[in-house]
Amino acid sequence: QDHIPPPPNDDDDDEESRDSFAAPPPPADPQKLFEEYKDSLNKMTLAKFCEEKFRKPKAKLFGGKTSIEEMCSFNAKPPKKPILSATSDDLTKVVVGLFSQIMIYMGDLQDSKKKNGSYMLLTEICAGCTEGCDKATSVLLQEEVLVFLLIQISNTNPRPESVARGIEIILQMLTSPLIPASSPVLDLLRKAMLRRREMQSVEGGLAVVCFWALLMIGAGRGRELERLTVDHFEFARTQCIVKSHPFDCTLEQVLRYEHHTSNPLSMANPLQFLSLNLWVPRILSGLIEVVKSLGGLTTEGIFRLASDKDDVIALKNEICANGYAMIADVIKRKGELGKKRDQNLSALEALHAKEEVYTGITFGSSIEASDLIKQWMRSLKDPLIPYAFYNEALEAGRSSDVKATVAVFRALMKANQACLDYLADFLVQMLEYKDTTLMDITGLAIVFSPNILRNPKNDPMLFATNSENEMRFVVNLIKAKQKGWLLKDDA
Repeated sequence: QDHIPPPPNDDDDDEESRDSFAAPPPPADPQKLFEEYKDSLNKMTLAKFCEEKFRKPKAKLFGGKTSIEEMCSFNAKPPKKPILSATSDDLTKVVVGLFSQIMIYMGDLQDSKKKNGSYMLLTEICAGCTEGCDKATSVLLQEEVLVFLLIQISNTNPRPESVARGIEIILQMLTSPLIPASSPVLDLLRKAMLRRREMQSVEGGLAVVCFWALLMIGAGRGRELERLTVDHFEFARTQCIVKSHPFDCTLEQVLRYEHHTSNPLSMANPLQFLSLNLWVPRILSGLIEVVKSLGGLTTEGIFRLASDKDDVIALKNEICANGYAMIADVIKRKGELGKKRDQNLSALEALHAKEEVYTGITFGSSIEASDLIKQWMRSLKDPLIPYAFYNEALEAGRSSDVKATVAVFRALMKANQACLDYLADFLVQMLEYKDTTLMDITGLAIVFSPNILRNPKNDPMLFATNSENEMRFVVNLIKAKQKGWLLKDDA
């Protein structure tokens, strides 16, 4: 697991001058102490910060005071003065100009000369906090901008795309952080992003990256952050969304779900594909271990026979709701002692939720577990042999050339290779019991080929035509594993 060191001492921010709003630094053991860290952030509120740090508004025209709630609510028009009491009136023109630019970028203010969402405008906003300013002034301007953005991305903003654009500005500004790591403004941002990163949306993906940047700053590693490009923002919007369960996702999303669940304070850069690693999702390795634990290696018709559909749906729903606790429980109670079992169990226990003793529903047989493996594979948005490689895989199957199959395998992303290699290793192991299970290499290939490969055209007429070559491809894949050619250089 990633180690998160405490922030270094800052010459401008000694212990006595730390603001009362500042949360403790991220814990050294993020998995164990995440809830404690989250609770410490939840003690801080924008309303309390507003009460202590905002300028006191003038009385309303017909009497009465502006409420704290109003002061913390989305602005339909740019404020006419700085927000923070520490900001000098001399900076009013600069600050109000930045507020207007921010609202134009977010699409909440129209300007015929400037386009909302423009990368050039984003650059101007970030530069506006530093150009021609000394460090102290730049810190004040950056705090003004970040506090204004906290208000503008609050729940009172009716437009999700506006919120997403606001997070982009925050994220870009954090790549050149000026304010101290212990600033309460950064802690309020951490709280906001911690909540938003769970959202299944564009703003959720951007919040994942933003929270990571805030962790980096808190750990004294802000200088490692680099200015983001248009491509980075697009990646955050499309690839960094963390799903709430491992079904009906891409393989990349499954890996992100598991990584996020096991290490919610990870310092790993989210702007990189996890699929570039030789990682097997724990949903796959865990379910295979359950099949073994429940006697699947010696169960007649395993993977060919179907279990009750409603029972499998219930098992799937349990994983979607409560993570991998059910899988870990079966392995702990039923699994054969051994290194692989211990490794799987350790990893699963890091992923599933909180109860020490699992009391939910469980697998009734290895057939149910085998059905759930197939259902998970079918639920992948892009199969383990991605649609882009379908024709090559079909041709390799048609040729009956094992080396042609290996060539397709080695062209895949590392995570796809790891999954197929792990699955093939399991199927090779199953062949040792073929006289008992009545599942030979052809039978296994017939069962798994529709789950590993899917015709992107989804044409029923091609199903019968292609199914034979799909099956041969899987046979070749198993044979390649038997020869030691997968993830090896000796083919």
